[in-house]
This record gives sequence, C-alpha cells and structure tokens, in this order.
Amino acid sequence: MYVALTKKIVLVIYFINLVNCIFCQNLVKNPSFETTSSIKSSELEAISGWELSYFSANIFSAYNECGEEEKHCTSVPYNYNGFQYARTGSNYAGIFILKEALQTRLIDSLQKDSLYYIEYYVSLADSSDCTIWQLGAAFTKEPLKYNSLHTEVIKCNPQVYNTANRFIPFGKKWMKICGTYKATGREQYLIISGFVSPAYEIRKYKEPDSRNRLYIYFDDVLVKKVPVEFEIYSLDTCIQEKGETIVLENLLFEFGKAQLIEESKPELLKLVSFLKEYPQINVKICGHSDEVGNESFNIELSKNRANTVKTYLVENGIMLERIETFGYGSSKPIVSTKFREQQQVNRRVEIVIN
Repeated sequence: MYVALTKKIVLVIYFINLVNCIFCQNLVKNPSFETTSSIKSSELEAISGWELSYFSANIFSAYNECGEEEKHCTSVPYNYNGFQYARTGSNYAGIFILKEALQTRLIDSLQKDSLYYIEYYVSLADSSDCTIWQLGAAFTKEPLKYNSLHTEVIKCNPQVYNTANRFIPFGKKWMKICGTYKATGREQYLIISGFVSPAYEIRKYKEPDSRNRLYIYFDDVLVKKVPVEFEIYSLDTCIQEKGETIVLENLLFEFGKAQLIEESKPELLKLVSFLKEYPQINVKICGHSDEVGNESFNIELSKNRANTVKTYLVENGIMLERIETFGYGSSKPIVSTKFREQQQVNRRVEIVIN
C-alpha cells in the first residue's frame, strides 16, 4: 500500500514545476467551487461544473447568510458543522464520506496512455468525532448514478488513492491528497469519495465514545495532463508538503530488538541517496510501537530503533546535525484497537522532512 520512499520525496521538485505549469490546463471546470448559479442554494447543483443529482453534497460559501437559529447554515467560516475558512477564495464543498461523493464532468476527455496528475485538499469538519485515510478519486467514462437515500457505499473503483494510514488530521488544517493516473482513454468524469465498505475501513476516533460522525470539506481540485518530459518522474506519487510524515516502507527489525534485518537496507539506501542529493534538507526520525507489552520498554525500544536508523545514515555519509530522533512508544497510534492483528500498522519508523 505504501509508495516507495524515493517516489514520495524526490518527485516533489519535479511536480512543483508541473503544478505551476502555465501551459497545463486544469481539466476541472470550477476547481474551488467559486462559480455559483444560485448563491442562496447550499446544494452543489448550484455550482457550475459540479453535479449533485444523486450525491447530496453541500456548498459552503461566505455569501450565504444564516440566521442565529438556522440549524443547517452553510456559510463560511461558520456553518452547521463548525468553523472553517476556505483554503482559497470564499467557497468549499462538503460531504458525509463513504455514502456521498463529488462528481464533475471534465473539460476534455482523457487521452489514452497519457499520464494525468490530480490533487485536491480536504479538511475535517469540527462536527467529526473520527477520521479516516481511505479517500480516492475515480476517472470514469460514464457518470456515476447513486442511490439518493444513502443506503449504500459509493460503488466505484478509484484509480488514485490517498497514501495508506495518512489520516486526515483533526483541526483546521487543509491536507493535500494527490497522485497520478495513466488513462485508458475517453474518461470524462471525476468522482471523489471514500469508496470503501465499513467492513474494510479503518477509523481513528477522537474519543472512546465517539458517535461515528465523519464530515469532510473539499477545496481546490486539480487535474492536469503531465507533459511528456515529466513522465519519467511521474510514477504513482504525491507531492509531499514540508513537515509531512512518511512511513518508511519495508523497514524491519528483529523481534523485540533494535537490530535491522538485512532486507531493510535497500529502503535506507534510498533515504541516504536522497539526503546526499538534497543537503539542505534535515529529517526527524520517529520510532513507534504498538500497545502490547510494557510501555517503558516500548518507549526505549522505539527510541533505540530510531537511533539505529540515524546511525546507519551517519555511517553512510549523512551529517549528524541533520538528524533528530524521537521514541514515542505506543503514545501515537495510527489506529486504536484491541485486536492484535490490527496493531501492526502502529509498529513503524517515520521520517519527517524539515
């Protein structure tokens, strides 16, 4: 599920140029939900370029005036789900994830075997008491029809998924989700939703007695064709932002120890190569454990594993002052669960790019 470390980090530089490319047209007609045909309407049908016939999404706008007693206020920054400013402009959209979706017809159909870059920003509403990472985007040749009674999960196979275990954070931050897709040809529609049945979703809860409410805002949707000169860099990747966390893939330790297993070396060599190529970048190495066992032992073990990674980097030519290490034990789980088989995602080493 994880994208290789090199893809995740190195391609930032190339894709910054792609996103800012003035010759690359955004195929999304109204990407930040600013153009409205009816300011008073909260439904997405009022937004030129977006469809809501079956999806019950809302538009939140600074131009929507709400009375003090209005229960379904869709204004900005105050609305019935809490408080949030638009990332850009005055408007943004919102849906109850998994059973609602955003859908738009693209300006042009996708061309066969061409590569396309997609990004969009999400933010968790204050009313949400849990969060997920399982968001995706699907490109289709026909519009998706949906049961307006919201009794089913959105049925569609997304081609571009959010990075595994990269949860939408609680709070006011807008988080970018992005990736690339090689078109089969003539795709005309973009659908953004959860695309996962409750049996397979992984949720992180704010409180133990949470009500399972999950509402997500969306803003600044971008779909661009990748120029040929960028395609060699454009594997299944996302532009990572400064300070974002990356889980090291295939980093394995001996059970209960801080000693690396030999199969882990290729992953660390990728990190060494990247840090040598970009000497201005520093990293934080964060060790985490699951909740099994004694917590003081887990804290020490996670700290030692982070230090093992640091030692490897230094021995391979990375300056010591560029590296910080932290051991958190089980205090920052990705998922909170009593089931041991689900605890494995909590046992990890993360890199934070500075």
